[in-house]
Amino acid sequence: MKSWILLILILLMSCTSLDFSGRRNIATFFLPEEETPYQFEYEQKGRIVTIGDIHGDPNALLNALIEQKILNESGEFIAQDIDLVLLGDYTGKGPDTRGVWDIINHLMIEARKNGSRTHALFGNHDLVVLEENFKRILPKDLDKFEKKYGKRKGGFKRALVSHPYREMMQNWKSMVKVGETLFVHGGIDDFIYDYDPELINQEVHKFVKEQQDYLVKTLRGEEAVKPETPWHLASWVFDSDDPMPNNPLWSRKISHEKMKKKKLKKLMEYLGISQIVVGHTPTDSRQVETIYEGRVIKADTKASVDMGGKISAVELYEDGDVKFVDAIERVSRKRTLRRIREYSSLNFCHYLIGEFIR
Repeated sequence: MKSWILLILILLMSCTSLDFSGRRNIATFFLPEEETPYQFEYEQKGRIVTIGDIHGDPNALLNALIEQKILNESGEFIAQDIDLVLLGDYTGKGPDTRGVWDIINHLMIEARKNGSRTHALFGNHDLVVLEENFKRILPKDLDKFEKKYGKRKGGFKRALVSHPYREMMQNWKSMVKVGETLFVHGGIDDFIYDYDPELINQEVHKFVKEQQDYLVKTLRGEEAVKPETPWHLASWVFDSDDPMPNNPLWSRKISHEKMKKKKLKKLMEYLGISQIVVGHTPTDSRQVETIYEGRVIKADTKASVDMGGKISAVELYEDGDVKFVDAIERVSRKRTLRRIREYSSLNFCHYLIGEFIR
């Protein structure tokens, strides 16, 4: 018994030495969340910052976060009382999906310590990899998973069900409303009248857990039944001629201005919102754009370096003021990412200790 106590003390001391502040209280890491993983509606805290599709480029994400003074050069979360909204598509088409995941996990944990919140939404590319479709993952990205978890696609699959990514993805949502602004990866349509957004988020949460359980069983070589995909997560088959599903992750109807203004206005009145921020559909200018007389903000500027776009962010304030920050400078943030990964290792130590104590 004494040896187990000694082991825990050694782990605790070694983990604590990695903390940003030099101090670490295990209890703070395991504080219960006030919100559910599928909560839809939030009061606006103050400033809202939203960042569009990152597509496997942690450097682009870090540049946006540091420019917005959400993280400092060391990767420490420094913003107070903000809502950070990530619009999805963290995977595919870029060099380092796992690096992006590490940053998102860090943001979700650290934000609440500063009275802030990180809302991470699912994008269609995030969904398809969860369903074992790795067609849009670059070989150099798969290689990074192979080094960490094993053979290429098998390594990616293992990462999807490994700590901390498993728990992190169970807290991603389909859509979120902060103040009078709706954030969604693709768009909305008449389905909003029949399906409560919080119910949709809840079904996403349930599906992710079931799909991850399915993946665990298949990795073990056990028989498993693949869970049924909810209608609002139904995937489009890449490169097919079929039309994209009309659901929050895939729809481009609003982004392509194919919805009548009168219909959009009614949908927005029903949800009690004054504007919608979407990703999914890249802007032609590679800068943040507005359509529908400013009611809809398009925030996908192809931020990933492999896509040749620009890094952008959108700021929304309580007084209704909106600011677009475009063409953020690309600066190498390897040290920042390394520091965040060290901190993730610290959190993993505390996770293990917490599991042992329980």
